Amino acid sequence: MMGLEKPDSGSRFRFSNISTDPFAISTVSIAFISWIIAFAGSIASSLTESFPRFTWWGLVFELILLIMLFFFYTFDLIDQYKSFLTSAFGIAFVYTTNSATGLVYASGSKKATASAGVILLSMVNLIWVFYYGGDNSSPINQWIDSFSLRGPRSSNNPFGHHGHLPSNYHSSYIASNSNGIDDDYNRGSTVSNQRYVSSTRLNGLENLSERNTNTTPRFETPIPEHASMSFTGDPDTQLVIDDFPYTARALYSYESSPEDENEISFEKGELLKVNDIHSRWWQAKRSNGEIGICPSNYVELIE
Repeated sequence: MMGLEKPDSGSRFRFSNISTDPFAISTVSIAFISWIIAFAGSIASSLTESFPRFTWWGLVFELILLIMLFFFYTFDLIDQYKSFLTSAFGIAFVYTTNSATGLVYASGSKKATASAGVILLSMVNLIWVFYYGGDNSSPINQWIDSFSLRGPRSSNNPFGHHGHLPSNYHSSYIASNSNGIDDDYNRGSTVSNQRYVSSTRLNGLENLSERNTNTTPRFETPIPEHASMSFTGDPDTQLVIDDFPYTARALYSYESSPEDENEISFEKGELLKVNDIHSRWWQAKRSNGEIGICPSNYVELIE
């Protein structure tokens, strides 16, 4: 049985990753222009008078970071390197502000040009420290990312603003008996968001009405308290464990792709029951019973 989560095809170079993000394209462009201004002013100043050597290293360090940031965006690796970017641009902010302190009070138009460039770089570096240092679910990051054509980014914390695991959280729910169950079920891979255990694997539980009603099926791990279990009475049918322990609210409306029958559409503000919340695509169930997958950055957990 195929899983609901979309396969990861790996990171590939896409210029659209940065061109469709107004914050990324604007800040990177301003930073490159500021760097060119600072570099040109430094070159012109060093030809005629002494120039602080510390500024040269700061400019080289800034250029390396700008090139890395460009490729992180085009290969869609920003979320994987946010901690590094926060630290690196924090260091770059120290370099550029120190350079600005030495240049802004110096005489001459050439050094003034260089100081203007490093001051602009300091401002952009500070903005990046706040942006990359914040979680994707923070109000500022959500507002900035709302202008992106790709939509807001997935939260680094799957529980969003809650910041902790709900009290009813269980890492895995695997129902089995001594004979075992299908490998697909053990892996948690299902086509729909309902889990099925064949009645032929229940060691006589298919005729539950004829046995002691106090008999309880054996499970290797507890069934989640929000899961529901039902028997149809027909030995050829299956025991259904409906496992949707969390509730999420849609932050934005989403229209499912016609190329992927597993996706579901939903409206902004709609409540969904969800599980498998540790990936970019969550398994979800609408109030009308429709089951499928939804992008995690379009919803937030509320309980």
